[in-house]
Amino acid sequence: PHEWICDRRTATPEQWSRFTDAGTRLRTMYEDWLEAISSRFPGGSLADIGCNSGYFPVRAQLLGMRGCAGYDNPGFAPAFEVLNRATRAGATFHGTMYDFYTHTLPG
Repeated sequence: PHEWICDRRTATPEQWSRFTDAGTRLRTMYEDWLEAISSRFPGGSLADIGCNSGYFPVRAQLLGMRGCAGYDNPGFAPAFEVLNRATRAGATFHGTMYDFYTHTLPG
């Protein structure tokens, strides 16, 4: 239904190749970004507001940052925990929503 969703069962080989290439480029960009931040702030911490499954805080923790945390809807907690457990990263998930109107976190 959306052009950014690709169904492997119905995609042409060219469409599938473009889709997977875009994912690879995005992942590479994220890795470059996280490596630059972790090398610039070794042992520092990272807070990701709207972390979804927690890729950024978990990966930052694995790259040597400490006290990394993700904040998002509590519904993302299971995905965050799976990623955290699988990597043994030790990042922290806070099931709370950022208020874009007041620019604050609850509590």
